[in-house]
Amino acid sequence: CLYCVIREEVKHFFVMCFKVYILKTYLRKNPMAKTVWELVQSVDNEKISYDHFFFGTFKVDGYGIESLSSFFMDYGYKIGGRLEFPKNKVQLVWLSPPDIHVPGDGHGLGNGPLPRLVIAELLVDELSPESQVDGYGIESLSSFFMDYGYKIGGRLEFPKNKVQLVWLSPPDIHVPGDGHGLGNGPLPRLVIAELLVDELSPESQEIIRKYLKPEGGKQAILSSTLGSLIWEKPTSADFNQLVKESEYAAWALIHGYTLNHLAVAVHRLKHRLSDINYVQEYFQDIGFKLNKVGGDILNESEDGLLLQVTLASEKVAIEFADGVTEPITASYIEFVQRLVLPQFKDVQIDEIKEFHRREGLEQANANRIMQSALSQHKNETN
Repeated sequence: CLYCVIREEVKHFFVMCFKVYILKTYLRKNPMAKTVWELVQSVDNEKISYDHFFFGTFKVDGYGIESLSSFFMDYGYKIGGRLEFPKNKVQLVWLSPPDIHVPGDGHGLGNGPLPRLVIAELLVDELSPESQVDGYGIESLSSFFMDYGYKIGGRLEFPKNKVQLVWLSPPDIHVPGDGHGLGNGPLPRLVIAELLVDELSPESQEIIRKYLKPEGGKQAILSSTLGSLIWEKPTSADFNQLVKESEYAAWALIHGYTLNHLAVAVHRLKHRLSDINYVQEYFQDIGFKLNKVGGDILNESEDGLLLQVTLASEKVAIEFADGVTEPITASYIEFVQRLVLPQFKDVQIDEIKEFHRREGLEQANANRIMQSALSQHKNETN
């Protein structure tokens, strides 16, 4: 019916506008990432396209993965998978996007499919019961996106970092060239992580509990959109105490639920930057520092079909509640190349779609990248 068509168009327009604001906030707060973003588009007049957006959360009632994911899932994103990082007390999910193509003049959102979303959460429930505050984990973000069509694509766990994440696949919406900043092609995947706060020491739990208030997770989307905190700004003493045990927790406490990083989809680019090896050489040659993951700059999945390169984060001056100003690691930018699956090797190049390529996240890849990013911050604060 005509009403149904109009309703769907309005939903798609709304979710794209929301992501434009997230992207603009990310670029405003991260000058180095903005420079890289502009450089990618200047080389061969390239039209940018995104692989995924990554968010971090606290897994306490209402503040975890679902605080973001539900919104995107209402707009067609679907859960693609999950990862767990026990050491870091973090888990995450990633969401695959709907089949919406973003046109080349997509108002900043890129060129091609919408990006995946990755949302991580700190496992607060692994801390002592008296220190837990609910509502700040994965659901605090994921529920928003899931309301708009995103769906759970998978989960990953990182026990060492006490982090888990989910990734959300987007609804099947193609963003045209004037796609409100999202680029050209499909919507990005979403990845949302959460820190397992209840697995931290009592001292760290007490610090986090002091700032996270009941029901505050309902404002998680505002934090992502505006780049603002939804709790009181922490003191430098609390921040540096958290760094000793969990760099993830410290980063999330000072930056809120702003975009942790975005990933450019190299395989959707059309010219020289469509080869991740050229991407690596290009940014090294012009003086950018690239993260070494396990000793290598290029991070490759076990099957060889998922290739990733990350640029080192810059430091930005942040003033804490006690008036102390310190250089703190900002967000970063990543490049991802997804190769064609063996069963589709005979498909003509101009007929290859996103589903022909390697999907999801790789536990080993994600773990190495997370360790590299977190250790960079820890080294800078010691």
